[in-house]
Amino acid sequence: MSLSVPAGQFFVKAREGIWKSLMAYSAIWLAGVGALYLFSVQRLKGARERAAMQNESARLAGAVMHAADAVAITDSDGIIEYVNPAFETVTGYSLDEARGKNPRVLKSGRHDRSFYEEMWRTIKAGKVWRGKIINRKKDGSLYEEEMTISPVMDAAGSVVNFVAVKRDITRENALQKSRAYFTDITAHELRTPLAKLHLVENLLMQIEGAGIGGRMGEVRNALRDSITSFDRIVNATTLISDMARTGSERPFVRDLVYYDIATALEAAQANIIEARRSIAMDVGMAELPRHATVLGNRGMIQQALDEVFSNAIKFTPDGSSISVRAYAGRSHVHIEVADEGEGIPEDKLRDVFIPYFSLENPLTHSTGRYKFHGGGLGLGLTVAKLIMEYHNGALVIGHRTDREGTLVTLSFPLVDKDLPAA
Repeated sequence: MSLSVPAGQFFVKAREGIWKSLMAYSAIWLAGVGALYLFSVQRLKGARERAAMQNESARLAGAVMHAADAVAITDSDGIIEYVNPAFETVTGYSLDEARGKNPRVLKSGRHDRSFYEEMWRTIKAGKVWRGKIINRKKDGSLYEEEMTISPVMDAAGSVVNFVAVKRDITRENALQKSRAYFTDITAHELRTPLAKLHLVENLLMQIEGAGIGGRMGEVRNALRDSITSFDRIVNATTLISDMARTGSERPFVRDLVYYDIATALEAAQANIIEARRSIAMDVGMAELPRHATVLGNRGMIQQALDEVFSNAIKFTPDGSSISVRAYAGRSHVHIEVADEGEGIPEDKLRDVFIPYFSLENPLTHSTGRYKFHGGGLGLGLTVAKLIMEYHNGALVIGHRTDREGTLVTLSFPLVDKDLPAA
């Protein structure tokens, strides 16, 4: 049996079959294109998110790198993975030196075991630790810092890193101590001049009541000592205050003159002789060119020399000597002042230029400027260093190499006296 389909109906059915096939293939193709589009969109979105995260990470890394405070990042065991440049500035340890080490390399020995155990227990529990700590730099010197240690958690809540932010507060604390010291020392230093003024008052009353004219010399000496003491205190504190307030403007220097170094040394030596201490002073100027001259403020230059000389005398016992050597280099005049005193402890050399710092107890020492262990405001070397730096010079303090004692070197730039002063 055979079946026959009319030609027109055959073509209709064929066309419908082809159309259905095309529709099916088109649907598949569109689905593929759609999937590809969605994949591309998701990929693009992911790339953008990754780029945003990378940019954010770069910004954070830049902020940490350029932060003024020291930053250290460790793993969960406390092993250092990263430190920023400020960390190196404060501690002396570079990134290469610190990486792989435990922060205990900074341990100073000033805190007991329980201090560190409490710190570690806090951060291991996922809590932030804040506190002050005394650490030791690479060069061995101690410093105090405020530190915040924050734990970093992963998605599961486990600690994976610790971030420590550290701020050096050594100078800030020194300033606070200096202020307190200033209060004590100033009160102590002013008592002696005031007591002398009271003595003058009593002497004058005795003179007026009994006509004892022979004691006028005591009156004059007491007045002179009091005036000198007050002038020294006022001049030193005013100079430091002016320099701190004006910065580089330096308007307090009103006159610049050519000053002969030999003349300055002779004036300083005269002050020592007047103090009547039984200390030999050898001033050697044979290596100093004739009329070696510096340009600056005469009073300030003289004050710098006086402060260094008086400091040497205060710590040199009677029967000893002070040696002064003046000589010229290619561009500077150098003055070395070497005493035979007790010397300055190594750990105190960094502190001698801190305002109001003193090696002596300010409440028990003698207030005589040139007496053995005589006192002062603890401003002498501070003032001298400021003066030297203002004149583009330098003041260096250290130990004698030939015997016990201190060696202070002042260096002034040499000038040609034929050049104009301005």
